[in-house]
Amino acid sequence: MTAGAAYADGKVVDPVHLADLLHDVIRPGDRVALEGDNQKQADFLSRPLADCDPQRVHDLHMLISSVSRSEHLDLFERGIAVTLDLAYAGPQSVRIAQMVEDGSVRIGAIHTYVELYARMFTDLAPDVALLCASRADRYGNLYTGPNTEDTPTIAEAVAFHDGVVIVQVDELVDTAKDLPRVDIPGDWIDFVVIADRPFALETVLGGTAKAIAAAEGSARQAGAVERLDMTVASHGPVQTETAQALHAHFAEVARRRPTCRYLTNAGGRSVGTAEAVLADLADSVARTVRWYDGMRLITELGVDCTVETAPGHVLTRLMRAIAPDVVALSIDDDGMAVAARRAVRSAGAPPRGDR
Repeated sequence: MTAGAAYADGKVVDPVHLADLLHDVIRPGDRVALEGDNQKQADFLSRPLADCDPQRVHDLHMLISSVSRSEHLDLFERGIAVTLDLAYAGPQSVRIAQMVEDGSVRIGAIHTYVELYARMFTDLAPDVALLCASRADRYGNLYTGPNTEDTPTIAEAVAFHDGVVIVQVDELVDTAKDLPRVDIPGDWIDFVVIADRPFALETVLGGTAKAIAAAEGSARQAGAVERLDMTVASHGPVQTETAQALHAHFAEVARRRPTCRYLTNAGGRSVGTAEAVLADLADSVARTVRWYDGMRLITELGVDCTVETAPGHVLTRLMRAIAPDVVALSIDDDGMAVAARRAVRSAGAPPRGDR
């Protein structure tokens, strides 16, 4: 971060110095998280990154969840990047396959989105993140736009591993009071720069089948349209009305004090009242789940064994990286019987057959 301070007034970088900032902050061999998500694309940062001098910036390990833009792969053709971890290739899928075959792209792994973001907290912690948001104040507080996408998760992963977070914004305001809300606190952000145009956005619409059909017909006249299968659009502002409805419903629910600790999804902290539990159950529908904070907290509370129910093992691997001394089990990996025996043994009680 010290290397980039010469180009910033506080946290605000003049766009004319953006190339210099990238050259000085990003070091050869760095692991760089570049926001391509499903919708938001940090294109004002990806374009100058692809134009960097390969003699100064090279051998980068790129973490791009959705490889959607041509400059994402230009990085590899120019020798700026060599390794890629991704979740989705989209319109660049044919080109990336050819580049892998040619040897110009080395694939680290192809993940699910959750796995890629989880590994950013563990063995794929980025050194630098290049992100995008709708607005920022001069202290780095961010409003990411109507949909936060995965921006808070990436920013948190980098900030808490002492990496550098650079964000392109469409608009700069004076203070957080001028933002519709604060999605990411300024303490996590190192530099912001005003982009030359709004960040690239692939709009995703949801609604009833009739409404989607009508929107699809109109959209096809303007450009390409792809219909996506989706069950529930959880953990984002699009579910704000659902969260409000849950709050109203829970107000009528009979309740009693919890008999065990409850760990909040939205805050990653322990609460002990029925009101706090119900509030979190409602809020978490429309807010990012703080996986890392929650996992760290339960180890501080003395948990020494965890069991992840099927499907998957993402949280198990995250726990093993956060706290190697904790016995972290996954039913998918270990099987129900093995997981149960090891959990009982960790708790200090004899297996049922030995009692």
